[in-house]
Amino acid sequence: MRLNLPVLGGAVAVIVVFWLTGFALNVLMPLCPQGFPAIELKGPFQRHGADGAAYLAAAPSLEGDSDSSERPARSTHLVCENRYVLGPAHSLHTDISAKGRGRFSHWGADGFIFSASDNTDPNSNGRTYLATRLCDEVQAAGLCGSWSGAVSQQDPAALYPVEMRLYGNGGNTAYASAGCGGRLEFLRTDGTSYWYQEHISYGEDKCATGALSRCGPLHPQTTVPGTGHGPAPVLP
Repeated sequence: MRLNLPVLGGAVAVIVVFWLTGFALNVLMPLCPQGFPAIELKGPFQRHGADGAAYLAAAPSLEGDSDSSERPARSTHLVCENRYVLGPAHSLHTDISAKGRGRFSHWGADGFIFSASDNTDPNSNGRTYLATRLCDEVQAAGLCGSWSGAVSQQDPAALYPVEMRLYGNGGNTAYASAGCGGRLEFLRTDGTSYWYQEHISYGEDKCATGALSRCGPLHPQTTVPGTGHGPAPVLP
């Protein structure tokens, strides 16, 4: 009786390779945070540079949290490819283009300069790309979650849909119909309500900066300087 050892060895090799691949994905590419607000990065993605692996994904509502020349590691946002986190973050743009393999940068008005995990074209590889982040765990005094509704302006009278994402010590707002948005800075809480100061970071010619937002379990309010209101927030 002769055993077909080469075939058996090949099967074992396939199992080992499969196990190592799964191990590498879970260890080297951590799972994307679940149960927290995420923004889908939608194509078509423009190539960053003449060639290479880098692509651009616009994210104007997150511009206020992005890296800059003065603060090259400010952003705490992550880019996820399907279920897994890409990285390293804050990568040099030349490295993203030349090396790729998941490197990305959250950079000013450019949004996210990123590369697919295997350097394929994100426009055609069939994968979903998200921008998300973790809640501030250290000394977080604010809220974590998301809320969408509308705020009203008194003079002149107008109603604007708004999306709000809160990360604890800060957050973001986006007024899609007005073409503006910005960063939220946590100010204080009395245990029931939470106050945030808004700083418009894009569309400054369309929206006034310095709005004061009060969020609570019943009725968030935004002073623009008029008073706005919307449905109850969805908060964990």
